[in-house]
Amino acid sequence: MLKSPQMEGSFRLEVGQLLRYMLSAQLPFNIIIIIIIIFWVFVSLDSVNKFLW
Repeated sequence: MLKSPQMEGSFRLEVGQLLRYMLSAQLPFNIIIIIIIIFWVFVSLDSVNKFLW
């Protein structure tokens, strides 16, 4: 299934809202960075898997 630009945009919007929620919850910033890195690695691996398979 191909991603449409609209899906991509709404996905980024949801990530932005999640980040704003994390910041407003006043969690330690390093925890936010760790979560972002883990999420980024997960998405990257998922993209690689789709490319290979």
